[in-house]
Amino acid sequence: MNKQFDASLHASPSRSQFSPAPCVGLHCSGADGSQWRTLFARMSDETKTIAPDLIGTLSRGHKIPDGPFTLEHEAASIITEIEKFGRPAHLIGHSYGGALALHIARARPDLVRSLCLYEPTLFSLLKAGELTDGLLYSEIVSLTNAIRTGIEEGCEEFSAQVFTDFWGGLGSWQALSRERRCAMIDWVHKAPSDFDALLKEPDPEYILSEGVPSTIIRGSQTHVHTKRIAEILATQGKLVELKVLKGAGHLGPFTFKESFEMEVLSHIGTVDRRYMASMEI
Repeated sequence: MNKQFDASLHASPSRSQFSPAPCVGLHCSGADGSQWRTLFARMSDETKTIAPDLIGTLSRGHKIPDGPFTLEHEAASIITEIEKFGRPAHLIGHSYGGALALHIARARPDLVRSLCLYEPTLFSLLKAGELTDGLLYSEIVSLTNAIRTGIEEGCEEFSAQVFTDFWGGLGSWQALSRERRCAMIDWVHKAPSDFDALLKEPDPEYILSEGVPSTIIRGSQTHVHTKRIAEILATQGKLVELKVLKGAGHLGPFTFKESFEMEVLSHIGTVDRRYMASMEI
Protein backbone atom coordinates (compact mmCIF):
# COMPACT_ATOMS: atom_id res chain seq x y z
CA MET A 1 0.00 0.00 0.00
CA ASN A 2 1.53 3.28 -1.05
CA LYS A 3 1.38 6.14 1.43
CA GLN A 4 2.80 9.62 1.20
CA PHE A 5 4.96 10.94 4.02
CA ASP A 6 5.93 14.43 5.13
CA ALA A 7 9.72 14.84 5.21
CA SER A 8 9.98 15.60 8.92
CA LEU A 9 6.75 14.20 10.38
CA HIS A 10 6.53 11.09 8.17
CA ALA A 11 2.75 11.48 8.13
CA SER A 12 0.21 9.77 5.94
CA PRO A 13 -2.73 11.72 4.40
CA SER A 14 -5.84 12.50 6.46
CA ARG A 15 -8.57 9.86 6.61
CA SER A 16 -12.28 9.68 7.28
CA GLN A 17 -13.69 10.18 10.76
CA PHE A 18 -14.83 6.53 10.58
CA SER A 19 -11.29 5.23 10.02
CA PRO A 20 -9.37 2.88 12.34
CA ALA A 21 -7.57 4.34 15.32
CA PRO A 22 -4.49 6.33 14.26
CA CYS A 23 -0.97 5.06 14.91
CA VAL A 24 2.11 6.96 16.11
CA GLY A 25 5.61 5.53 15.65
CA LEU A 26 8.37 6.72 18.00
CA HIS A 27 11.84 5.76 16.82
CA CYS A 28 14.94 4.70 18.75
CA SER A 29 17.93 6.92 19.45
CA GLY A 30 20.11 7.40 16.39
CA ALA A 31 17.30 6.66 13.93
CA ASP A 32 14.45 8.81 12.58
CA GLY A 33 10.77 8.47 11.76
CA SER A 34 11.48 6.51 8.59
CA GLN A 35 12.08 3.52 10.90
CA TRP A 36 8.32 2.92 10.70
CA ARG A 37 7.84 3.27 6.95
CA THR A 38 7.46 -0.44 6.16
CA LEU A 39 5.23 -1.06 9.18
CA PHE A 40 2.89 1.74 8.19
CA ALA A 41 2.86 0.48 4.60
CA ARG A 42 1.37 -2.78 5.89
CA MET A 43 -1.58 -0.95 7.45
CA SER A 44 -4.92 -0.13 5.89
CA ASP A 45 -4.99 2.94 3.68
CA GLU A 46 -7.62 4.27 6.09
CA THR A 47 -5.22 4.25 9.03
CA LYS A 48 -3.82 7.67 9.85
CA THR A 49 -0.16 7.43 10.81
CA ILE A 50 2.60 9.75 11.94
CA ALA A 51 6.23 9.03 12.78
CA PRO A 52 7.82 12.27 13.99
CA ASP A 53 11.55 12.83 13.81
CA LEU A 54 12.64 13.37 17.39
CA ILE A 55 14.92 16.12 18.67
CA GLY A 56 18.49 15.79 17.39
CA THR A 57 17.68 14.21 14.03
CA LEU A 58 18.85 15.54 10.67
CA SER A 59 15.48 17.03 9.71
CA ARG A 60 15.60 19.02 12.95
CA GLY A 61 19.09 20.33 12.29
CA HIS A 62 20.84 17.98 14.72
CA LYS A 63 20.01 20.56 17.37
CA ILE A 64 20.59 19.38 20.91
CA PRO A 65 18.90 20.60 24.10
CA ASP A 66 20.38 23.37 26.20
CA GLY A 67 20.57 22.38 29.84
CA PRO A 68 18.82 19.47 31.57
CA PHE A 69 16.64 17.39 29.24
CA THR A 70 13.66 15.19 30.11
CA LEU A 71 11.14 13.01 28.33
CA GLU A 72 8.62 15.77 29.03
CA HIS A 73 10.60 18.09 26.73
CA GLU A 74 10.66 15.45 23.97
CA ALA A 75 6.98 14.64 24.39
CA ALA A 76 5.58 18.17 24.13
CA SER A 77 5.45 18.47 20.33
CA ILE A 78 4.32 14.87 19.91
CA ILE A 79 1.38 15.36 22.25
CA THR A 80 0.38 18.38 20.16
CA GLU A 81 0.37 16.22 17.02
CA ILE A 82 -1.65 13.45 18.67
CA GLU A 83 -4.22 15.98 19.85
CA LYS A 84 -4.83 16.89 16.21
CA PHE A 85 -6.25 13.41 15.60
CA GLY A 86 -9.16 14.22 17.87
CA ARG A 87 -9.14 10.64 19.17
CA PRO A 88 -6.81 8.24 21.01
CA ALA A 89 -3.97 6.66 19.04
CA HIS A 90 -1.93 3.48 19.22
CA LEU A 91 1.64 4.33 20.27
CA ILE A 92 4.39 2.13 18.86
CA GLY A 93 7.90 2.65 20.17
CA HIS A 94 11.38 1.16 20.14
CA SER A 95 14.02 1.71 22.83
CA TYR A 96 14.09 5.47 23.59
CA GLY A 97 10.87 5.82 21.60
CA GLY A 98 9.26 3.15 23.76
CA ALA A 99 10.17 4.98 26.96
CA LEU A 100 8.84 8.17 25.40
CA ALA A 101 5.55 6.41 24.62
CA LEU A 102 5.29 5.32 28.26
CA HIS A 103 5.79 8.92 29.37
CA ILE A 104 3.08 10.17 27.00
CA ALA A 105 0.64 7.47 28.11
CA ARG A 106 1.11 8.46 31.75
CA ALA A 107 0.91 12.19 31.07
CA ARG A 108 -2.05 11.99 28.68
CA PRO A 109 -3.83 8.62 28.91
CA ASP A 110 -6.81 10.19 27.16
CA LEU A 111 -4.74 10.33 23.96
CA VAL A 112 -3.63 6.69 24.00
CA ARG A 113 -5.62 3.70 22.70
CA SER A 114 -2.79 1.24 23.36
CA LEU A 115 0.96 0.75 23.63
CA CYS A 116 3.09 -1.70 21.64
CA LEU A 117 6.72 -1.27 22.68
CA TYR A 118 9.95 -3.05 21.82
CA GLU A 119 12.40 -2.93 24.71
CA PRO A 120 11.58 0.52 26.09
CA THR A 121 14.76 1.77 27.75
CA LEU A 122 13.25 3.33 30.84
CA PHE A 123 16.43 2.95 32.87
CA SER A 124 15.04 4.72 35.93
CA LEU A 125 13.03 1.53 36.54
CA LEU A 126 16.32 -0.18 37.35
CA LYS A 127 17.25 2.46 39.92
CA ALA A 128 13.90 1.95 41.62
CA GLY A 129 14.22 -1.85 41.55
CA GLU A 130 16.18 -4.53 43.40
CA LEU A 131 19.88 -4.42 44.33
CA THR A 132 20.94 -6.24 41.17
CA ASP A 133 18.83 -3.80 39.15
CA GLY A 134 20.78 -0.96 40.72
CA LEU A 135 24.01 -2.48 39.43
CA LEU A 136 22.56 -2.56 35.92
CA TYR A 137 21.55 1.08 36.34
CA SER A 138 25.14 1.96 37.31
CA GLU A 139 26.43 0.30 34.15
CA ILE A 140 24.22 2.54 32.01
CA VAL A 141 25.44 5.59 33.94
CA SER A 142 29.02 4.54 33.12
CA LEU A 143 28.12 4.08 29.46
CA THR A 144 26.57 7.54 29.39
CA ASN A 145 29.64 9.09 30.98
CA ALA A 146 31.95 7.43 28.44
CA ILE A 147 29.90 8.76 25.54
CA ARG A 148 29.69 12.23 27.07
CA THR A 149 33.44 12.35 27.76
CA GLY A 150 34.25 11.38 24.18
CA ILE A 151 32.09 14.21 22.87
CA GLU A 152 33.59 16.74 25.28
CA GLU A 153 37.08 15.74 24.14
CA GLY A 154 36.18 16.10 20.47
CA CYS A 155 36.13 12.35 19.81
CA GLU A 156 32.62 12.07 18.35
CA GLU A 157 33.53 9.00 16.32
CA PHE A 158 34.63 7.21 19.48
CA SER A 159 31.35 8.08 21.18
CA ALA A 160 29.30 6.97 18.19
CA GLN A 161 31.19 3.67 18.10
CA VAL A 162 30.69 3.07 21.83
CA PHE A 163 26.96 3.71 21.46
CA THR A 164 26.61 1.52 18.36
CA ASP A 165 28.65 -1.41 19.64
CA PHE A 166 26.82 -1.40 22.97
CA TRP A 167 23.39 -1.78 21.38
CA GLY A 168 24.30 -3.77 18.28
CA GLY A 169 27.16 -5.86 19.65
CA LEU A 170 30.91 -5.67 19.19
CA GLY A 171 31.76 -5.03 15.54
CA SER A 172 28.45 -3.34 14.71
CA TRP A 173 30.18 -0.02 14.11
CA GLN A 174 32.58 -1.46 11.55
CA ALA A 175 29.67 -3.20 9.82
CA LEU A 176 27.91 0.10 9.15
CA SER A 177 28.23 1.82 5.80
CA ARG A 178 30.36 4.95 5.63
CA GLU A 179 27.21 7.01 5.15
CA ARG A 180 25.56 5.50 8.21
CA ARG A 181 28.67 6.02 10.36
CA CYS A 182 28.77 9.69 9.35
CA ALA A 183 25.09 10.03 10.25
CA MET A 184 25.70 8.53 13.69
CA ILE A 185 28.65 10.86 14.30
CA ASP A 186 26.44 13.84 13.42
CA TRP A 187 23.69 12.61 15.76
CA VAL A 188 25.72 11.37 18.74
CA HIS A 189 25.72 14.78 20.48
CA LYS A 190 22.09 14.01 21.42
CA ALA A 191 22.92 10.63 23.01
CA PRO A 192 23.84 11.95 26.49
CA SER A 193 20.58 13.92 26.63
CA ASP A 194 18.58 10.82 25.72
CA PHE A 195 20.33 8.77 28.39
CA ASP A 196 19.86 11.51 31.00
CA ALA A 197 16.12 11.60 30.30
CA LEU A 198 15.85 7.81 30.53
CA LEU A 199 17.92 7.58 33.71
CA LYS A 200 16.01 10.33 35.51
CA GLU A 201 12.34 9.80 34.56
CA PRO A 202 10.50 10.24 37.89
CA ASP A 203 8.28 7.64 39.58
CA PRO A 204 8.85 4.90 36.98
CA GLU A 205 7.11 2.30 39.12
CA TYR A 206 3.83 4.01 38.18
CA ILE A 207 4.63 4.54 34.51
CA LEU A 208 2.01 2.23 32.99
CA SER A 209 -1.52 3.61 32.98
CA GLU A 210 -3.82 0.91 34.38
CA GLY A 211 -6.42 1.23 31.62
CA VAL A 212 -4.11 1.21 28.59
CA PRO A 213 -3.75 -2.18 26.82
CA SER A 214 -0.02 -2.74 26.41
CA THR A 215 2.24 -5.25 24.70
CA ILE A 216 5.91 -5.24 25.68
CA ILE A 217 8.21 -7.11 23.30
CA ARG A 218 11.81 -8.07 23.96
CA GLY A 219 14.35 -10.09 22.03
CA SER A 220 15.44 -13.49 23.31
CA GLN A 221 19.09 -12.50 22.79
CA THR A 222 18.94 -9.00 24.21
CA HIS A 223 20.87 -7.14 26.92
CA VAL A 224 20.17 -8.03 30.52
CA HIS A 225 19.33 -4.35 31.12
CA THR A 226 16.44 -4.20 28.65
CA LYS A 227 15.31 -7.73 29.48
CA ARG A 228 14.93 -6.73 33.11
CA ILE A 229 13.05 -3.53 32.23
CA ALA A 230 10.60 -5.54 30.13
CA GLU A 231 10.07 -7.97 33.01
CA ILE A 232 9.38 -5.15 35.46
CA LEU A 233 6.91 -3.48 33.10
CA ALA A 234 5.08 -6.76 32.59
CA THR A 235 4.14 -6.75 36.29
CA GLN A 236 2.71 -3.24 36.30
CA GLY A 237 -0.84 -3.84 35.13
CA LYS A 238 -3.56 -6.34 34.28
CA LEU A 239 -3.63 -5.23 30.63
CA VAL A 240 0.09 -5.79 29.99
CA GLU A 241 1.35 -8.70 27.89
CA LEU A 242 5.03 -9.63 27.52
CA LYS A 243 6.20 -11.27 24.29
CA VAL A 244 9.63 -12.57 23.28
CA LEU A 245 10.94 -12.27 19.72
CA LYS A 246 13.01 -15.39 19.18
CA GLY A 247 16.60 -14.82 18.08
CA ALA A 248 16.39 -11.03 18.28
CA GLY A 249 18.54 -8.57 20.19
CA HIS A 250 17.85 -4.95 21.07
CA LEU A 251 17.74 -4.00 17.39
CA GLY A 252 15.04 -6.55 16.62
CA PRO A 253 12.75 -4.03 14.84
CA PHE A 254 15.54 -3.71 12.24
CA THR A 255 17.07 -7.19 12.15
CA PHE A 256 13.80 -9.13 12.55
CA LYS A 257 11.66 -6.50 10.86
CA GLU A 258 8.91 -8.73 9.44
CA SER A 259 8.43 -10.75 12.63
CA PHE A 260 8.35 -7.60 14.72
CA GLU A 261 5.88 -5.86 12.42
CA MET A 262 3.56 -8.87 12.48
CA GLU A 263 3.55 -8.69 16.29
CA VAL A 264 2.63 -5.01 16.16
CA LEU A 265 -0.19 -5.57 13.68
CA SER A 266 -1.50 -8.46 15.77
CA HIS A 267 -1.50 -6.26 18.87
CA ILE A 268 -3.35 -3.43 17.14
CA GLY A 269 -5.90 -5.80 15.61
CA THR A 270 -6.63 -7.43 18.97
CA VAL A 271 -7.02 -4.11 20.78
CA ASP A 272 -9.27 -2.66 18.08
CA ARG A 273 -11.51 -5.74 17.99
CA ARG A 274 -11.95 -5.64 21.74
CA TYR A 275 -12.66 -1.93 21.62
CA MET A 276 -15.30 -2.34 18.90
CA ALA A 277 -16.89 -5.21 20.82
CA SER A 278 -17.11 -3.04 23.92
CA MET A 279 -18.85 -0.33 21.90
CA GLU A 280 -21.54 -2.81 20.85
CA ILE A 281 -22.45 -3.74 24.41
